[in-house]
Amino acid sequence: MATALEHLVSEVTSLIGKYGDAAKHLQKSRDILSKNSGHLDTVLATLQPQIHTIAVAAVLRARLAAAVPTDSAIDTLHATVAEFVAVCDPEQLIHVQDAMCEMLEEYCRLLVTGGCPMRGIEVINSAVKADQFMLQILRLQAHNSSHHLTGAHPLLLYLCLASQCLKPAVALLDQQIMDVAKESEGVTVKQFLLYHYYGGMVYTAVKRYGRAHHFFKICISTPALAVSHIMMEAYKKYIIVSLLIDGKVGWEAAEVRVNGGAALHQAAVPGLPRPHPGLPVRP
Repeated sequence: MATALEHLVSEVTSLIGKYGDAAKHLQKSRDILSKNSGHLDTVLATLQPQIHTIAVAAVLRARLAAAVPTDSAIDTLHATVAEFVAVCDPEQLIHVQDAMCEMLEEYCRLLVTGGCPMRGIEVINSAVKADQFMLQILRLQAHNSSHHLTGAHPLLLYLCLASQCLKPAVALLDQQIMDVAKESEGVTVKQFLLYHYYGGMVYTAVKRYGRAHHFFKICISTPALAVSHIMMEAYKKYIIVSLLIDGKVGWEAAEVRVNGGAALHQAAVPGLPRPHPGLPVRP
């Protein structure tokens, strides 16, 4: 094992109980992990996921980012991620939400590239519950944590769509969201948009067009400094679903409130007339 990597692992594992310090140290040392990707399987074999949750999350992120989608690599990493998600310590997870989300993204990308997205559905479903429990601890809340939106939500929907196995996605979407984790807790604006974009696609696939319309509308109505590709794609599907529901695009009902809503409309569907200029198009 490379000397710099050995030193990093030794330092991090010695910070037992000092979770914030360990997380910051690993974040600053991402280059060391990525440059030593060939040795990370050995590192993972020496760490215990329940005790070294912070270190395993960071090492797994780097290992998955460098993974080649061969059958043996997928089998090994799938088992490693599944074990980690099952036994990880929620108190440590609080300090590595960025690493956790990025690790799960790389895991999903590996499975989809390898042509086996269905294998990850149960694992990501468990990750959703682990993240929700972590948020419950973080916020010292006694109520049901299943109402929290987490960074793992859009990943589960992504795998369900990629595998055409929609039942777990519908079950997740039908749980009412009462609270959204902050960006520091693992939910970025991109993840928020993807949750509603993928959610709209799932509801469209199962012909629940009213719910699909609602999800696409939230996606395109989210305040933003610029129109993202996700919002453009959601807008196209929003128009299609509107036609399926009413046989027309109801601009008055839509009230597209995105920044530069007319620009979004023209970029998404250049051949379609703009909404009436008198209709509200505001941030």
